[in-house]
Amino acid sequence: LLQRSLKIREAKLGKDHPAVALSLNNLAVLYKHVGQYEKAEPLYQRSLKIREAKLPKDHPDVAQSLHNLAALYASLGQNDKAEPLYQRSLKIREAKLGKDHPDVALSLNNLAGLYKDMGQNEKAEPLFQRSLKIREAKLPQDHPNVVVSLNNLAALYARTGKEREAARLLDRARRGTRRHLAAVLPALSEPEKAAFFQNTGARANLERALSLGLAHKSDATLAAQSASWLLNGKALDQEALATSLLLARKTADPDLGKRASQLLSVRRELARLSLSAARPGQEKQRAERIEELTNEEQNLGKRLRQAGSKAAPPTWVELADLRKSLSADAVLIDVAHFRPFDFKAKRGKEWQAARYAAWITPKAGPVRVIDLGPATEIDAAVKQFREAMNDAGKLIQAKGEEHAEKVVRERLDALSKLVLAPLLPHAGKSKRWLVGLDGNLWLVPWEALTLPGGEYAIKKHHVSYVTSGRDLFPSVAPKVTRTAPLVLADPDFDLDLRAATALPRPPTTLPRPRPKLPQPRKLPGPGSRAGG
Repeated sequence: LLQRSLKIREAKLGKDHPAVALSLNNLAVLYKHVGQYEKAEPLYQRSLKIREAKLPKDHPDVAQSLHNLAALYASLGQNDKAEPLYQRSLKIREAKLGKDHPDVALSLNNLAGLYKDMGQNEKAEPLFQRSLKIREAKLPQDHPNVVVSLNNLAALYARTGKEREAARLLDRARRGTRRHLAAVLPALSEPEKAAFFQNTGARANLERALSLGLAHKSDATLAAQSASWLLNGKALDQEALATSLLLARKTADPDLGKRASQLLSVRRELARLSLSAARPGQEKQRAERIEELTNEEQNLGKRLRQAGSKAAPPTWVELADLRKSLSADAVLIDVAHFRPFDFKAKRGKEWQAARYAAWITPKAGPVRVIDLGPATEIDAAVKQFREAMNDAGKLIQAKGEEHAEKVVRERLDALSKLVLAPLLPHAGKSKRWLVGLDGNLWLVPWEALTLPGGEYAIKKHHVSYVTSGRDLFPSVAPKVTRTAPLVLADPDFDLDLRAATALPRPPTTLPRPRPKLPQPRKLPGPGSRAGG
C-alpha cells in the first residue's frame, strides 16, 4: 500500500514534492521496523533531501527526517553519523515547537539512548530526566511514552550501580503498564494481543524488571519488589477473561449471560473436533469448522473481556496484602520463564538465553529469588519425563508396574534436582505449596516431584496451583454465588474413539488413543472403577 501511494504521488505531483517525501519517510519507517535497513536508508535520505529543498531549513518535517535517519544509524551502530542528526533535529524542534513539546521529549529520549550506548552516561542522564519530565507534564500518567521514559532512565541507573533508584522507577513503570494493559487488552483478539506484546515491548519490559530482581537477589528490598512485579505481570489476559465469565454467570444482563453460554458451547465443540479424527472425505469441512469456531471463540472472549473490564476494574496487588491471604504453613512459589537482561552489556548483547527463576514468598520473612537455570536444560528434562509417562502403559504390560515406575522415577529425579532441590532450603519446611508455574513446567505434576529422601512431594506437601498469585487475593476476583457440586461417576476408561463418536450423545471430550491397560475393578459404592 505504501509503495502504491508513493508511485501515485510521484506520477501526479512530481518526484520532489513534499507529499512524496512523506511517502518515502513512511515506507522507510516500515523497512526499518522489519529490519530491512538497506532499503530504509536511501528512502530516508531522499525524503530528507526533498524536505530540505522544498521546506524551510528549520521546518518540523525536516526535523522528523533528521530524527528518523539518525535512529536508523543508531540501530546500525553508526553513532558518529547519528549524533549530529539527532542534535540538529532537537534544536529545530525546541525552536519551532517549544522546549516542553512531546516531540522534543522524543528527541531528548533518543539522543540520551545514543549517549548511553556510547558509554557517555553523564550526558545521557540529564536528557532522560528532561524527557521524562516533559512527558509526565504533557501526557496521562499511564501513557506508554511515560513508561518508556521510566524504563529507559531505570536502565541507565541499573547500568551505573544505582539499583534502588532503578527499582523505584521500574515500580512506577510496572504499575502504569498494568493499568494501561487492563484498558487495552480487552479490546484485542488473540492474534492482536500477540502483536501488541511484540510491538510495544510489554513482555520485554517485564523481563527487564525481573532481571533486576534476579541480578540482585540477595537484596531483600529488590527481591520483594521484583516479586510484586511478577505477581502483577503474569497471566493478565487469562484473568480478564475469567473475571468476565464469572461476572456473566451472576449478571442480570441476559445478553452477557448468553455470550458466556455461547463461549462455553463453542469451546466444547472445539474440544470435540480437536480430539477426534475427521471422517473420510470430510477433512476440509472439519478444518473449516475448526477455523470458524476459533474465530467465534475469539470474538466472544473479546466481548466478555470488555464487559468484565468495565464491571470489575483490576487493581495492583500489594505483596503485603498477598501475605495476609497465606496461612502460616504456606508459601507462594511463583515461577517465571524469561530472558535475563544484562544492563551493563553493550548494545545488542544485553539479552541472555532464557532461564527459569522462582520467587518464594512466605507468610512472613524475606522473599527469596532462586535462579533455577537455563530453560533449555529444564525443558529437556520435562520432555524426557513426559516421554517416559507416555511409554509407561506399554512398559507396565511388558515388564510390570514396578519396572515402569523405576523408569519414570529416574526422569523425575533428574527433573527434581533441577527445579525442586534449589527451592527446598526455602520452601521445604512449609506444608502448603501454592505454585504458579510458567513455560513447560506447567506440564509437570509437582506432587510427583521427588524429595531428597526418595519420597514423592505429595507425601509431605499439599500442592495447589495458581495461574498467578493474584488468584489468592480475594478482592481481585468477583464474588459469585456457589451452587451445589455436580458429581460424575462410572467412567469408561477403555472407550475408543469410534465407539464414542457413535454414541447418541457423544461425550464432551473424547479420549485419546492409548495402550489398553488391565481392566480395573468397579468400586462398590458409586459404580465407578478403581485403579484407572
